[in-house]
Amino acid sequence: YNLIMIQTLKKIFAQKFYRKIFFILNVLFLLLYFLFTNLLVSLQIFRAPFFTESEKVNFFFTSLFDISSLRSLDMAFLVILFILSLSLLFILFYILFNESKKISKKKSVLGMTGVFLSILGFSCISCGIGLLASLLSLFGLSSLALYFPLHGLEFGFLGIITINVTSYLVLKRLKNPFVC
Repeated sequence: YNLIMIQTLKKIFAQKFYRKIFFILNVLFLLLYFLFTNLLVSLQIFRAPFFTESEKVNFFFTSLFDISSLRSLDMAFLVILFILSLSLLFILFYILFNESKKISKKKSVLGMTGVFLSILGFSCISCGIGLLASLLSLFGLSSLALYFPLHGLEFGFLGIITINVTSYLVLKRLKNPFVC
């Protein structure tokens, strides 16, 4: 059964269109990552009175695409895995929705909810715990993430696992999109 799924992926990426879309999505998600992680710091440069306008623009783009937000090899690996997994998932959803317009609303809402939750918690402890903070803080447990071996990056890996499980289920569904 897994061999059929691998063959399906090969068929998808044999098409130039999907390879291009995959590449474009990877670049887009990487840009969005830098935008969300570095934008606030980058905007602070425009408040500095001692730089010229051209220096401010130069420093803005330099700080916007600063890779120091990828503090460790674990974090860089996590971001790369996330971007690749999310790009694949978007392509699979696109193909599935093109092949079958009769997917029940319930299933598509559940799938998109899983994607949304994993997107929110992929990159940092504050984002990952953000989903659970209100629930954990009710019991006084929100600081427990500091005691994890990777200091909360586990939430990011959990998000990637969620995306990949969703991709697996969509790929499985692509085999026969018209059957419930």
